[in-house]
Amino acid sequence: MGYNDLRGWLQEIEKMGELKHITGAHWDKELGAISEIMAEGNGPALLFDKMQGYPAGYRVLSNAFQRLARTRIGSGVPKELSKVEMVNAFRKRLKNIKRYHCRGKEWPIMQNVLTGKDIDLFKFPHRSGMKKMVEDI
Repeated sequence: MGYNDLRGWLQEIEKMGELKHITGAHWDKELGAISEIMAEGNGPALLFDKMQGYPAGYRVLSNAFQRLARTRIGSGVPKELSKVEMVNAFRKRLKNIKRYHCRGKEWPIMQNVLTGKDIDLFKFPHRSGMKKMVEDI
């Protein structure tokens, strides 16, 4: 297991051939349909980037745990376990889970923090009706 975060996990599944990069898809008209089609065929995880109307780096990950191999990698259980053994190992790990507290800007999760007037949920891919719904609240 050579990763400590989502970025490392993505690199790991990419080495396995379990990640497909998709660029230029429309966030509302194509993202969901592509994800569903790939899920029906038990396809790879999908990392959408450079979606129409959004700058590079506003990415969406879908179908992350569609295949058992990716679930095993993500949960840190050995590859050779059966499905039942994997579930039991995962349950055991959950009982002993360690909590981490982010107390510094050096943590990757703290690299993109917006506060106050800088917060704008509408700069992320969303359904056009969502803006109206939020305004009505």
